[in-house]
Amino acid sequence: MVATVETDLVIEGMTCAACVRHVEKALQGTPGVTSASVNLATERARVEYDPEAAGVEAMAQAVRSAGYGAHEPTDATDEDTARKEQEVRELGRKVVVAGAAGLLVLLGS
Repeated sequence: MVATVETDLVIEGMTCAACVRHVEKALQGTPGVTSASVNLATERARVEYDPEAAGVEAMAQAVRSAGYGAHEPTDATDEDTARKEQEVRELGRKVVVAGAAGLLVLLGS
């Protein structure tokens, strides 16, 4: 049995579920890749691969060939992800407040 390794890639340029499927197909088509899962919200791909048959650069090139950007995460991308998660939480709170205000207006009229 071949020992596999997992890694994350930052994927750039995805806008929809079709993009996610495109990137997953590109990664799964890379020799040595055993599985790939892409998350649109976090703009990340989790890839399991055989390090003797595939490398991160080969996977990134496959994603670039499919029309998207790909690179290994850095401290800057981790900070960017944390900032995006914070923005999502703030937007969630605003939706709740707007919904409550809308309900009060509806009940008042």
